[in-house]
Amino acid sequence: MECIIDLQGFQKSPNEFIFKEVAIYTLKEDSIPIVYLFSSPYSWINQTKEEMSANVWLSRSYHGIFWGQGDIPYNDLFKTLQKTLYNVKTIYVKGFQKKRWLEEIGMKNVFNLEDIQCPSLKKLRLKASKYDCHHHHHFAVKNSFPYCAAHNAHLLKNWLLNSFHGKTFIHE
Repeated sequence: MECIIDLQGFQKSPNEFIFKEVAIYTLKEDSIPIVYLFSSPYSWINQTKEEMSANVWLSRSYHGIFWGQGDIPYNDLFKTLQKTLYNVKTIYVKGFQKKRWLEEIGMKNVFNLEDIQCPSLKKLRLKASKYDCHHHHHFAVKNSFPYCAAHNAHLLKNWLLNSFHGKTFIHE
């Protein structure tokens, strides 16, 4: 089985990503996403002022997820993803950083859709209708909608299936 994964979260440092929302779509026309929202790994006050500032911007202007949201303990991240992806042979993501972050937590056979000329999410979103996800109700930008992992994964799944007419891209 193959799947698309998208992630939203917070940047701890240039090399450390804090997973908040993880969406997984199998590459089937009628698939529905599995979406996880992880709790924070530590208290808000344990961040630097720079991290707080960047993370407030992400919450209000990019993905609409607050630091304190999440119903799955952060220390269960790896176990949760391993259990969900146990029979997945190939994982597709958009972007080198997302590929690297997934590989750093032990995911195998992760491929970047940018390597097969996937358009930007901004372009894919231009053709999309508003996607209403209950994880993103704090989004503050008028006349826009947040970058939601489930919506992104849905757009990427449709692009991949339409671009390859139901055949997935096999990496050698």
